[in-house]
Amino acid sequence: MSLIRRAIKKKEEKKAMSYMAGSNFIIYGSKSKSSIVASLTEYDEPGYVIELTPAGASAHLEDEYSNFISYPIQNLAELEGVVNSIHDDLTIIKRLSVIIDRLEKNKNDAAAKREYENAKKAIEAKGDDWEEVVSMARAGKLPFKAVVLAECAIVSNWISERVEETMKIDVVGVDKKNMGMDWSLLKIEQRKFFMRLAGLPCTTIFATSDITPAEKQGLTSIIPNFGQGSFGRELVEMVGNVFYSNFEDGKYVVYLNADHRKLLTKQKFKRIKDNKALDEKIDITGDPSRLWAYIDEIRRLEVIATGE
Repeated sequence: MSLIRRAIKKKEEKKAMSYMAGSNFIIYGSKSKSSIVASLTEYDEPGYVIELTPAGASAHLEDEYSNFISYPIQNLAELEGVVNSIHDDLTIIKRLSVIIDRLEKNKNDAAAKREYENAKKAIEAKGDDWEEVVSMARAGKLPFKAVVLAECAIVSNWISERVEETMKIDVVGVDKKNMGMDWSLLKIEQRKFFMRLAGLPCTTIFATSDITPAEKQGLTSIIPNFGQGSFGRELVEMVGNVFYSNFEDGKYVVYLNADHRKLLTKQKFKRIKDNKALDEKIDITGDPSRLWAYIDEIRRLEVIATGE
């Protein structure tokens, strides 16, 4: 049984939940990120949210949100193992759903029967509950609603350390003799890890701190902190939904559509009824799930993702 499946079973036996498919988010800033993602567990249909956290600072939220799991990570190798485990679990369920659909349409489909039996052997060999997996696949459900990567800058630093060890250099970007090969390798490794996580067939949330103009020469706006290199810009463009969480004037707020000259926010949603822009920010004081309610409201008003 995978690591994440064990963690879920410790919370509640055999509780398969649906998920928000096709929505990835970046939530950055210094306030409320963990509370926002934890609140997703109870919004709409209850379900598990798994936060992979190098810092382990959100464990206290497990008491407040019964379906929130803060999963502590010690190093990059462990994190990659957990992400691969999640990927394998979701791939099996997704593939099995297709096989079951084929058999329901044609019970004599010999190839589908073989795939079904092979999947059963593979799942049982892992120690997973076959009937539970079949139930989720048949219902089109996954064991959790979302996967969250907390403290992305720490993870990026782990990747930098791996590049430094591989290239036998002290610090990425310092030794000019390698003609920028260290920066290139860093971007390749960052892309390989973050893209795998973003490609999961469930909601993926990247939670990180911010970088302010005072902390980096030449920077004119507040941006998400994804560590060294230029990959952060690439991830922002790929995810497309980037929200800034802050505490101001005695309130916790999330910016969705701010002035890009001062603050980086992005969103893929466009209202097709009246072409009205998203609110600049919403107040989540006392109820961080208001963010998810607002996103659902947008969808109900016929909001579509641009480019789809």
